[in-house]
Amino acid sequence: MNALFAHARTPAFRLIALIATLAMACILSIQGAPLKNQHAPRGVVSLELAWTGKNAREVVDSWKADRLKRAAYRQVLLDFIFIAGYTALLIATALSCQRATNAAGLTFLAWTAGLAAYGALAAGIFDCLENIGLLGMLAGCTTTPVAFITALFASAKFILAGAILFLAVVTFIAA
Repeated sequence: MNALFAHARTPAFRLIALIATLAMACILSIQGAPLKNQHAPRGVVSLELAWTGKNAREVVDSWKADRLKRAAYRQVLLDFIFIAGYTALLIATALSCQRATNAAGLTFLAWTAGLAAYGALAAGIFDCLENIGLLGMLAGCTTTPVAFITALFASAKFILAGAILFLAVVTFIAA
């Protein structure tokens, strides 16, 4: 963990993380576009946040065509690369916030930013667990427990990532 955090403080790490995140966001957006439909208006995100077996079945059933089913699997598998990029970027952002708030003498905010670096790592882990749930649902296991747990992991990931971005804005204003 210390080695990761040490590397995350370097400009090269931050640049590579930013490029990887932006590139994968573009690739996922283009690759996942065909998955958007009436039952999945947000593509794979509709499945991530299905919450119930009924909703998950509707989304998965809307991708019954072979090309759509393959696209959905590809989307989830490519997301693992995106997870590595955005997790690294969020860790680097949190550590940059920590450094800036320490320099400004904002000790509570610096402590919060240090904690946020671990939150970034947790967001990436939650996203990996969410992807396992997505793969299970795409394979036909569209039960309410699987959909609910997947949506919990997705929600936790979104909350943690949003909190770190909020922290970055607060740091920008305060430090």
